[in-house]
Amino acid sequence: MIYVRLENTVTTCYDVFDFDLVVTPLPIYDSAQTDFHECEEVPGQADFDLHSHDSALASGVSSVTVSYYSSQIEAETGDAATQLPDIYVAPDMAQIWARLQSSVTGCWTAVQIPFMLTLHLLPLH
Repeated sequence: MIYVRLENTVTTCYDVFDFDLVVTPLPIYDSAQTDFHECEEVPGQADFDLHSHDSALASGVSSVTVSYYSSQIEAETGDAATQLPDIYVAPDMAQIWARLQSSVTGCWTAVQIPFMLTLHLLPLH
């Protein structure tokens, strides 16, 4: 508990208030789920369904919403206008950022997401 004394310097009247500081934890993300793998559709790129990874990234916590951005600054700002589309066409080894935000506390964290492409080998005839 913290106490605060407020005093009027003209009248010297004062009052004392108390309040608690509450530290709320950030949303926890599953770091094992931060690599997105997709099969290559055209040479060097693939379509990634970003929101198909939401539950795994948020460790299955339903009160955490996940949004995706092309930079750390955009993820930290959390502006909906700069969110990436649900289906994102990405080149191999592209990097994006996911913002995980608790709908209960409003606390958030931003994590970097690397994209990995799986190359299709064509059969030899």
